[in-house]
Amino acid sequence: MFIYITYDTDGFITAYQNTEADGFTADDFKAITGDDYVAPTTQVTSTSTTN
Repeated sequence: MFIYITYDTDGFITAYQNTEADGFTADDFKAITGDDYVAPTTQVTSTSTTN
């Protein structure tokens, strides 16, 4: 379940969305926030040592 709430400058709720979902997609993120989803990037460093 995802709950998204927006507030105005005085602290009053302006939007409330409660979404039941099995998964969360980039399209879901865009629909809720209005922003494009940017996937986090990871960098894996592999070091191998032999004795």
